[in-house]
Amino acid sequence: MASRQFFDPLTLLRVAPVVSSSAALWFSHDQYFFLKVFLRIEERDKVKPVVPAYFRKFFNGGLSRLLPLYAITIGTGIANSYSRPAAAHLWYACGAAFALAHFTFVPAVMWKVEHLANEENDAKGTGAEYLKKWLDVHTIRSIVVDFPAWLVDPPAASKFHSTASPPLLSAPICDHEFWQALGVVNAAHNGVVNSPLTTATVLFDSLARLSVPFVYRILDTIGPKAIGGRSSRSLTMSEITITGWSTRDVRFPTSLDKTGSDAMNAAGDYSAAYCILETDSKYTGHGMTFTIGRGNDIVCAAINHLGDRLKGRTLSSLVENWGKTWRYLVNDSQLRWIGPEKGVIHLALGAVVNAIWDMWAKTLGKPVWQIVAEMTPEEFVRCIDFRYITDALTPEEAITMLKESEAGKAQRFQEALNSRAVPAYTTSAGWLGYGEDKMRALLQETLANGYKHFKLKVGSSVETDRRRLGIARDIIGYDKGNVLMVDANQVWSVPEAIDYMKQLADFKPWFIEEPTSPDDILGHKAVRDALKPYGIGVATGEMCQNRVVFKQLLMAGAIDVCQIDACRMGGVNEVLAVLLMAKKYNVPIVPHSGGVGLPEYTQHLSTIDYVVVSGRLSVLEYVDHLHEHFLHPSVIKDGYYQTPMDPGYSVEMKPESMDRFEFPGKEGVSWWRSDEAKPILEGEKI
Repeated sequence: MASRQFFDPLTLLRVAPVVSSSAALWFSHDQYFFLKVFLRIEERDKVKPVVPAYFRKFFNGGLSRLLPLYAITIGTGIANSYSRPAAAHLWYACGAAFALAHFTFVPAVMWKVEHLANEENDAKGTGAEYLKKWLDVHTIRSIVVDFPAWLVDPPAASKFHSTASPPLLSAPICDHEFWQALGVVNAAHNGVVNSPLTTATVLFDSLARLSVPFVYRILDTIGPKAIGGRSSRSLTMSEITITGWSTRDVRFPTSLDKTGSDAMNAAGDYSAAYCILETDSKYTGHGMTFTIGRGNDIVCAAINHLGDRLKGRTLSSLVENWGKTWRYLVNDSQLRWIGPEKGVIHLALGAVVNAIWDMWAKTLGKPVWQIVAEMTPEEFVRCIDFRYITDALTPEEAITMLKESEAGKAQRFQEALNSRAVPAYTTSAGWLGYGEDKMRALLQETLANGYKHFKLKVGSSVETDRRRLGIARDIIGYDKGNVLMVDANQVWSVPEAIDYMKQLADFKPWFIEEPTSPDDILGHKAVRDALKPYGIGVATGEMCQNRVVFKQLLMAGAIDVCQIDACRMGGVNEVLAVLLMAKKYNVPIVPHSGGVGLPEYTQHLSTIDYVVVSGRLSVLEYVDHLHEHFLHPSVIKDGYYQTPMDPGYSVEMKPESMDRFEFPGKEGVSWWRSDEAKPILEGEKI
């Protein structure tokens, strides 16, 4: 962790228990070494003139400084135990509990302290006797509660220490900058203790630092149950090796009820080319890319080719320089020939890269968005391959932009934790194959659920679209703060798009999405220029194949809205590049999310954009279909995505769902082997 990041308020909250418990422990052992001297025979004559004054001074000043340290340990420990991922809850809670237990010894020491602070009692020769009794209790308390309180806080803090290198539970425990940052403890210590640090303090400091890795090994030995069922050693990424992978061709029969239907795709079966990375540990990485049926098997075949490039690699070797890893995955010259960086091979790359991110997040016990949010600007930029885009954005520019965005980042991070970072818009009512009664009912339902943005598919005919848009405006109104968008799914030529949309202008759509071919940058620019006088913007991106196409759209001023797709491009890394370019060209991010698993993915990306990159509150598409098949589905409440906090990338599918809808699947298990599937399998291919 860079020293600069240490002073971020959220980071300080995470480190506060380490600092306060360290200062309290050092105070405790300083007391011991300082006062034990007076039990020596040759020093006992100094008890009367020194010890009573010491304890009176302690209560007059030292106690007022010591108590806040315990209050910080307890208070911030409790706060962190509620706001951290589950992997750190136990550590923080234990630290707070041990610190609180310190005060259970008060009855055992108070009467001794009263005697020691009383000169009259000491005049009777009992000072040394009471001092020994006090030191006995003090020693027990230090061993039983103060040292454990300190011991459990570094593992908790390590869960956020570094997102670009292996967790603190291995070699980075001795990372110079981390301990240098904790050098503030020395200042805290000197402010609390009224005597100089002894040589023993320096020795204790060194031993404490060196002992932590061995303590973790002891924890592994006594069993993972002692630390919440997770072995600390299992989190060492350098020891996690990818041993293989598997693919699943999963298809859901959405063509039966026209879910997902639009002007270009009348009857798609929402599908996932699914990738599972396997390791020699308990961790697996899950990724997928979205298709609409036939051809899903081709993407699965491409995943198999890319998976072979990962076998035998350790997780740490992949994530320590993400930009280098990403280029390695796209640089197989023979596979590159069938791209390059586009088409089926790039769809497969998205699934594989996202599976690595999912695995990485699980080992850190965090959601993907939080890993990125806790990166330094330099770590963020190292995730990106800047080849082909430095004419639009250089790494140096990107770092500068990210540093500028850090103003207000802590507040935005808290908004994310409070699930107020990503407002949702709905397409669920707008599928072109839905009848008007169904559309009307769904619009009323989503309006009642707090949605403010609504998207409808267009492109069948001007007459039909005007009638449908009229129904929508009757329900959502023109002056109630509700926003209407429309989507043509590439069905028009450039002149057709301009003419068609002029006839829909009186319904005041915010934008027309995919008015023409996704590769036609000049066409989008022409449409945008022609529709600007009508107050209609242009949006595209769900079919943009890579960062290079987005670069051209942004540099040409061809779009008003940038619609990244989580797996059409090469996974998280390439998306991060587009987020930065969109910020530079001041174009809002509104991700494409109309497909199986896409809301689960894109909720992370929109959160990253808001918290880390743009700082601009935008909206994210939500379609209320097929979420029940995921272990950690996206959830909408009061019109907002509920920020995902489960470790990973949220697309891990339930095993029973994969078995049920795998294509062609096993006889007697897969839906596609049943008679219900015959209308699709034997029907017209459209």
